[in-house]
Amino acid sequence: MPEQLNPIAGKPVLRHVLENIRQCGVTGIGIVVDARDRHIATAFRDGTGLGVRLTYLRQEQPSGPAHGVALAR
Repeated sequence: MPEQLNPIAGKPVLRHVLENIRQCGVTGIGIVVDARDRHIATAFRDGTGLGVRLTYLRQEQPSGPAHGVALAR
């Protein structure tokens, strides 16, 4: 299971992050995920349950944060 899904205070860490981003007024969020990992997409689906719109950006191979930023562009 990805670290982002480890629970803190009864919710996955990533859920806390997404809720905080939504509270800032951002409703369209891209999440860089490993191409083999479906856990995050299964947990959050399209983001409707959180009041956001999630887009999953798949990295074929982990290539570091700069590659994730390039995918987001």
